[in-house]
Amino acid sequence: MKKNSADNHTKTLLASRNALFLLFALPGVAFATWISRTAAARDILAVSNAEMGWILFGLSVGSIIGLLSASHFIDCKGARDVIIGSMFLIIVGLLCLSINIYFVSSIGAFGSLLVFGVGYGLAEVSLNVEGSSIEQKLGMALLPKFHGFLA
Repeated sequence: MKKNSADNHTKTLLASRNALFLLFALPGVAFATWISRTAAARDILAVSNAEMGWILFGLSVGSIIGLLSASHFIDCKGARDVIIGSMFLIIVGLLCLSINIYFVSSIGAFGSLLVFGVGYGLAEVSLNVEGSSIEQKLGMALLPKFHGFLA
């Protein structure tokens, strides 16, 4: 009975590890998707490079807000719930960004990048907290591999 319980626990940890590999990859793919389209977005929005800088500033502000608030949310809700919420914010931010670019709204693009940035900042911290927990339970170094999936 104890061996079966230990096997189930190990399988659960391995499944969590594998899920974290995927979850580390999602923000990186989302960020790369956006970055590869910034020049096209600037052209569609018909803004100058300086104005595009202000639009991109939304991503920076959002990321800092997410990073600074992550510890509070993790403490209240737990890392797993914050990961789920952060992935939702990343997806919603990118979806709204595409809609705002389609309708040529610079202010909307700024707000969408702000939401995306909050999700990205929250994801960075909560994924590292959960990854560290899995790493300790499995007794093996995983965070460098997780970060490889982020990049």
